Amino acid sequence: MAAPHDGAEGAACQAMIERALASSAAVRTLMRAMERAGCPVDRAFFSCERCAQECQGGYDRARGVILCQQHMQNSRSLIEATMVHELVHAYDDCRAHVDWTDLKHHACTEIRAANLSGDCSFSQEFARGNFNLRAQQQKCVRRRAELSVAMNPTSQGTAARGVP
Repeated sequence: MAAPHDGAEGAACQAMIERALASSAAVRTLMRAMERAGCPVDRAFFSCERCAQECQGGYDRARGVILCQQHMQNSRSLIEATMVHELVHAYDDCRAHVDWTDLKHHACTEIRAANLSGDCSFSQEFARGNFNLRAQQQKCVRRRAELSVAMNPTSQGTAARGVP
């Protein structure tokens, strides 16, 4: 997925991780929940890398949370939201042992992450140019889950529309 962090971009990403770990209640809450679930995580669980895919980050069972430094735009709120989103996946994996080759499992954790991370807040959607008056949250969650599941190698690039 990625190459190790480098240069000013990587240093900025690392600094934003440190700030999020120190100041984000949501990040700290999820880290405590993982510890209570038997999967403690620490600073080493988070890394910054240049990613080949067009995404903000990812979760890898063996490597932890990977933040795509070239997509962070020196945005504190973006890195915190991405960390929370990926920590939801890590928590789901710890608690429910997600089978990442099962698209239903993947869709379920994506739906939870989109809802719990703030990915689909009004302000986030407005910034993306999406502002529907009805069912905005549901449309956003579905769109983001479909995009993520479509990147799963098991899906072979197909959308998750058929996944209940």
